[in-house]
Amino acid sequence: MIKFYSKIVAQHGLSVLPGGASLYAWAQRHVTGSIIPRMAQVQQRIDVACNYLEMFEKVGIGDDLKDEILVDYGAGWHFTVPLLFYQWGWNRQVLVDIQRGAEADIVFGVADLLRQADAGPHTRRPLPMPEGRSLDDYLETIGVEYRAPVPSAELPLADGSVSLVTATQSLLHPPPDAIPGIFAEIARILKPGGYFIAIIHLYDLYSDADGSLSRFNFLRYSRAVWERYFNSKQMTYNRLRASDFGRVVDALPFDREIWDVEHPTEAEIAAIRRLPPHEEYAGYELEDLGSSHLTFVLRRR
Repeated sequence: MIKFYSKIVAQHGLSVLPGGASLYAWAQRHVTGSIIPRMAQVQQRIDVACNYLEMFEKVGIGDDLKDEILVDYGAGWHFTVPLLFYQWGWNRQVLVDIQRGAEADIVFGVADLLRQADAGPHTRRPLPMPEGRSLDDYLETIGVEYRAPVPSAELPLADGSVSLVTATQSLLHPPPDAIPGIFAEIARILKPGGYFIAIIHLYDLYSDADGSLSRFNFLRYSRAVWERYFNSKQMTYNRLRASDFGRVVDALPFDREIWDVEHPTEAEIAAIRRLPPHEEYAGYELEDLGSSHLTFVLRRR
């Protein structure tokens, strides 16, 4: 657990320092290198984008939507998926995030790697070269608008103006109490018949960096303890389970077209029993607590 606690301490330390967000970004660039684009990261995001295409096919999203507005909620820094969507024919994208983290050299580096990468049999139009453009100018040439920072509960788009919203590993971060408002905003901006598609990790991502941790270690703590000692301005995880997201969805004008939950193995259920989860999770089924991924396609009624 040493790596886990060291990371938590570092994030909290940066949260209280003046300019902590800038220091955090500097460390990710120059110390951990986690935001520097590499082919392995790009290839992983290509796989995600290809999963989106498979879901599009399953629910009947066709080429007729490629001139409609596609919104990427929680766009992050790399923009791999939006760049691929441009290559696959999407002409109008709006990328929104609560903070402006993307920088020109990072996005241009991803674009360069995409020119070299294998993205499967799908036809791709070439990405233009940067040619000295700013990031916003470059994105404009491919029909992409980057809007950040924006409040998560106030998306800068008109009612019923959007045909498709994607959220790639962004919905695990907002506070639990914010999730209903975010989903309601997405329902507001979607046209009737529009789609909301998301991929969400449900396991403890700190276990990726610290092999001594269970993938569900974060279930050991109460919400108060988790918020006070583990979440910070630099990184938050809401720890919501698939059933929590399901209750939010069912209270809004959405129909579930795809609701795919990756359930735990028997070994993972046994590991959860050994934790054990905090009593605040007593009302959850073990299968729900141990689910590691949620993928959904919702259709706006």
